[in-house]
Amino acid sequence: MSIVEYKERVKWLGMTIRESLIAFAIWDALLEVNTTIRQFPYPKFFSPVLYMCETYWLLQMAKAFEETKDSAGIYQIISAVSDNRNAFGLPVSTSELRRIKRALNKHQSAITVLRKIRNDQIAHNLFAAEKPDNHEAFNVREMECILEELKRAYAVLIKGLDDIEPIELDAVTKAKNSTKSMIEALAENTIGGGYFLKRLPLVRRDIDGDNRH
Repeated sequence: MSIVEYKERVKWLGMTIRESLIAFAIWDALLEVNTTIRQFPYPKFFSPVLYMCETYWLLQMAKAFEETKDSAGIYQIISAVSDNRNAFGLPVSTSELRRIKRALNKHQSAITVLRKIRNDQIAHNLFAAEKPDNHEAFNVREMECILEELKRAYAVLIKGLDDIEPIELDAVTKAKNSTKSMIEALAENTIGGGYFLKRLPLVRRDIDGDNRH
């Protein structure tokens, strides 16, 4: 693998992690304001939004753990930098790479569930007219821990790559705060006589299915 190809794969991994973090932040924000949403005339309006945010961050997270030869999964990147660290001239130590692998290996059961959700559910139902009501049960806080480990790993893997930007954590915070602000603003204008949401049809899945297992 050339340094050019390595950089491209690292960039791809960074975009995947960033999109996972933002989608998770929006999804988590919707769950945090669930009490407010329940007061809307038609709270089920937000159910498809919740489902698609959940689907998207699960899908993007799973991409970070692809293990095919030509993938940009994190294990493939770790292997590449281990084999070419000196050739690439990267200031990444073997102890740092071992720490990343140890941290991720603690979550192998959850990563297996993540892959199963992607391969057996999301991949088959992404364009289906009828979506399943829920993905397979997962531990949401463990998934959040995995996202944190991916974020830390990425910060290590871009060492010495000055032309690659770190993940903008402000964008993640902004996504969560903006989502909560939007719900609060809608609440002020719709709850207790508001017009907009009262005109919306009922949809299928209730936001109560929040997958907090």
